Amino acid sequence: MRLSESARRLWAKSDRGREQGAWHPLIAHLLDVAACAEAILEREPPKTLELYAHDLSLEPQQAKAWVCALAGLHDIGKASPAFQQKWLEGKERLWATGLTWSSDPTPPPDDLSHSIISEAVLPELLEARGWKYRAAQNVAAAVGEHHGFRATRGDLDKANNP
Repeated sequence: MRLSESARRLWAKSDRGREQGAWHPLIAHLLDVAACAEAILEREPPKTLELYAHDLSLEPQQAKAWVCALAGLHDIGKASPAFQQKWLEGKERLWATGLTWSSDPTPPPDDLSHSIISEAVLPELLEARGWKYRAAQNVAAAVGEHHGFRATRGDLDKANNP
């Protein structure tokens, strides 16, 4: 499967004025984090993976793949207009591919955090892959808290009904 030009132009990190035009693609960031999670798990004692496997009701290697994927998906909310509109050059580069939105979301500082958006969209992605509702919700909440705060019900409602 080939990644579309629009998907390749989604950005995760930018210079925001320091080095003209320097940026890191979202897909690269997600894969970097998943690879780091795998490297960490390989250094852990086998019991760590056994615990994940038990919690997820999977074989250890399947659990390892899921943990790495979930770590990588922590910033999936950065694929949203709420995040992509924060850096004008990145937004323009994305719009040039034809991927646009009708109006800009609420600008910072009153915008929704990408971590809240990640938490809002992950359950549906997980349930589509066979996860039970409650497990998908709990894992999405844990992944969404990667900046140290928990989303409120109001935040999640706002993310699901922009």
